Amino acid sequence: MARRAVRTHLTGRKRSVRGSAAALLFLIIALQLLTMGYCGTRKYGMHEDEYYSYYSTNRSTGLYLSDRAWMSSDDLRKDFTALPGDRLDLSLVKTVQSWDVHPPLYYYALRVVCYLTPGVFSKWQGLAVNFIGFFFAQLLLAALSYHLSGSRPFSLMITAVWGFSPVAFSAVMFIRMYQCLIVWTLLQLLLLVLVMEEMSGQAAGGRSSLPEASAGRPRRQTPACLQRMRHHRTAVLLALMALCTFCGFLTQYYYLIILFFEGVCFELYALTHTKGVTRLKTCGGYALAQLLALAAGVLYYPASLSQIFHGYRGRQAQTEFIDFSNTPDRWKTFLSLLNDQMFAGRLFWFLLAAAVCALLSAIAAGGSRRRRARCEEPAGDHIPTAANAGDLPLYRSAYVILLVSTAASFLVVSKTALILGASSIRYVMNLCPLLLLLILLPPQRLIRKQAAAGGAAPQPAGISPRMAALLLGLIFLVTDAAGLAAGKVQFLFPEDRQRMAYAKEHAEDTVVVAYNPANTSHIYFLSNELLTYRRFFCMDESNTAPLDDVLPQRAEGLTAYIADSDNAEQILQNLVKAVEAKHGAVLLDTKQMWKKYRIY
Repeated sequence: MARRAVRTHLTGRKRSVRGSAAALLFLIIALQLLTMGYCGTRKYGMHEDEYYSYYSTNRSTGLYLSDRAWMSSDDLRKDFTALPGDRLDLSLVKTVQSWDVHPPLYYYALRVVCYLTPGVFSKWQGLAVNFIGFFFAQLLLAALSYHLSGSRPFSLMITAVWGFSPVAFSAVMFIRMYQCLIVWTLLQLLLLVLVMEEMSGQAAGGRSSLPEASAGRPRRQTPACLQRMRHHRTAVLLALMALCTFCGFLTQYYYLIILFFEGVCFELYALTHTKGVTRLKTCGGYALAQLLALAAGVLYYPASLSQIFHGYRGRQAQTEFIDFSNTPDRWKTFLSLLNDQMFAGRLFWFLLAAAVCALLSAIAAGGSRRRRARCEEPAGDHIPTAANAGDLPLYRSAYVILLVSTAASFLVVSKTALILGASSIRYVMNLCPLLLLLILLPPQRLIRKQAAAGGAAPQPAGISPRMAALLLGLIFLVTDAAGLAAGKVQFLFPEDRQRMAYAKEHAEDTVVVAYNPANTSHIYFLSNELLTYRRFFCMDESNTAPLDDVLPQRAEGLTAYIADSDNAEQILQNLVKAVEAKHGAVLLDTKQMWKKYRIY
């Protein structure tokens, strides 16, 4: 009876700790989402790719520009919104994406949100998709970090540090598929660790076997379906990994890079840690599940092969990958982006601090072992065993897989991604939380060993795992705050605030858009401003004929957006003559391939 009472007390205490950790986790995520929501109010413009997300998701007839014709802003808005009465029609989304270079899954999610808000074009529709993705990514990161560390405080610290980092904010603020890519990356790694734990448990004597009923009272009957799932836990996990691969493949092709390196590492692990039939089942089952998932992805979206191997982005990536001359510069560029946006320029110091922390922990652990040797009671009885993280060989194997797959993926992605300044961070966003794990896991593990070794000593010395997680978290949170305060969050476009204020002030004025016929799609660079005007006059810059009696004469003049082309100067002169401008043309602003003038 006493033993049963102790067991019941420990079980109740364990549940209480687990419940408190879950409540704290949800509180952290809620605070992060509120902060990101405020950051969303400071997003004054959109990247051209973000406009394309809406356009390729909701386009009705497609944008067609006619030379010397008026166009209503409402006509332009129709290509960015789901019109009232429209069908959901995901097949059209899939077809439109097949004309581009990306898979369609992210656009399905955006289409659903736009379909539920017909006639609306807002940044909050795309941000809502990313908010949901961020929520699930944080849950997955917490689970993955707990399974790797065995420490709930550590998992809470990792989710807090990552969620408040400028890169995490950028991933949510960028209305593209990269936040969803983070979800699938974390889920695949979590499932991989669970499979490794299952393999380790089976080798140790049957972790996956059903527990026996206790002698005191009969165990509640487990449903037959759950019993079968427990008996075939590895098969269920492999099936979930296949589903994750299918979704990741249909979200962003860069997912295939980290999947490849994870797969190679896992197969090597399975070959060296299993024997006989188990080895064949594990290695073959994993390979078969992944191949079937990829085959299903190709069958569902046949355009994927063409986009990867023959599309312009696929060809660019192949060219850059085989060009070894640019390798050092590309690696340096992406390391600089990580250092600047993830670690506020202090990556070296964080690595040094982690090394010092690990060294001090090792020294403290050595002292604890010496004190333990003088104790009569074996220390092994006092070593706290965290579920799923007590096996040191398993931890080392999982860490090596994490290290190799993250590092190799970073090297390949940095070789093939587009160099677009600070916005290129998008291509390595899914690797950033893994980088945090790589930096913080070794000192946390050593501190945990030191605490476990000191548990048998009369006066345990050293730093506790909870205090270690708190100190490490505070250091990184200060860095996150510094990065946020320094404006390291990308895709907010604060410079568009003044442009939008001008457009609202001149919403009823005469506006001219002179476009380059070779790049008509570049009009989307001006979308936020053009949607503010009531209407605008379109001109083909290849037509340099005079504009006599075409534009209305107004004393206040007009606003002209002129694209870069060989005829841009001639078009500007024609506009000055057409309105009989007394003061000529004043350059107001330059945005990518456009110049904005005030002609009066």
